[in-house]
Amino acid sequence: MDQRVKKRVLHAGRGSLPPFADGDRVKFHFRSETTDEEPVLLDDSRKYKPMELILGKQFKLEVLEACVKTMLLGEVAEFTIDKALLHAYPIVAKTLRAAWDPAHKPPPTASGCCGMMMAAQQPQLGYPDLDGLLQRPQNLRIVIELLSAEAKSDYERESWALNEQEKLASVHRAARARQRPLP
Repeated sequence: MDQRVKKRVLHAGRGSLPPFADGDRVKFHFRSETTDEEPVLLDDSRKYKPMELILGKQFKLEVLEACVKTMLLGEVAEFTIDKALLHAYPIVAKTLRAAWDPAHKPPPTASGCCGMMMAAQQPQLGYPDLDGLLQRPQNLRIVIELLSAEAKSDYERESWALNEQEKLASVHRAARARQRPLP
């Protein structure tokens, strides 16, 4: 793991480290907060629902995926992460908050660009704490509880989670299935 990430196990997990591979699905709860003397809570998935990631699908917060890959099932660990690895956190957090609370409407932006470019030009994500992180990045403490890990062969994946070869094979299977006579 990156030297800029410090891990502390709060509750031991069970079994051995899963053989994580691209395409595997992991579910976990997380809580993020500042590392100030008086920490400020940013996000807590327990208020909503567990986070779900498909490994290797270019999640914008790569460090979070790397942290999860060090964990046993049922483990609860605290990661203190250097701000240099968290430049995308405000954008990711805004997206998660929008999914968790669709009623919250951030202010419209004048720019037609998106993502980090928008944030750099006009740091108004609609959440003062995230705007503050854009203007003054800082280290964060993220506590993760790994709930489950499923191999890509153990669940039905949506088309966006398939690689090019898997998509092609899926199309061929569907075409063959349509050619079968009805019973």
